[in-house]
Amino acid sequence: MRAYQRFLAVRRSWHNGRSDSTRLPLTPLRLLLALALAATSALASAALPEQLLDRARADARVDPESARRNAEAALRQLAAAPDADLQIRAHALMCEYYSERDAAMALAHVQQARQLLAQARRPGLRAQVASCEGELNELANDTARAAAHYEEAVAAAEAHGERELLADALFLRGYLAG
Repeated sequence: MRAYQRFLAVRRSWHNGRSDSTRLPLTPLRLLLALALAATSALASAALPEQLLDRARADARVDPESARRNAEAALRQLAAAPDADLQIRAHALMCEYYSERDAAMALAHVQQARQLLAQARRPGLRAQVASCEGELNELANDTARAAAHYEEAVAAAEAHGERELLADALFLRGYLAG
């Protein structure tokens, strides 16, 4: 249906400014080509969950609302085709978003991510979840628990060769230590 609506929009824009005598007739071949073009552009504009999560990660510090929207969109897509690794990443990003806005929502995302860790192909994702949980504790002024979660994050990232997650965990641990 969406492809047909795009076709109609393209057709209207094609005919704007033309008199009836200069309009091209809509032949079955033209209709088929227009529908194929509209469907192709619709597929190109639909991002995969992994792409949405990559965008969300890039936007997390610059445009948190965009990061939230992308992570939520990824979670909606992943509800239909679950992938534990991508779901964990999405929940960790949502935790990061809510950590300074709504601690209960952030903690709910941590719990959902922790439940998925047993199914993960990348066990190092435990570091991302532990980092967010540490941030929640740090914001609640429970620095002892925050330090323990940061240590868990560092250990998980080191054990599984997750260099980016290790860098994040080391930064958080160092910031907490002062």
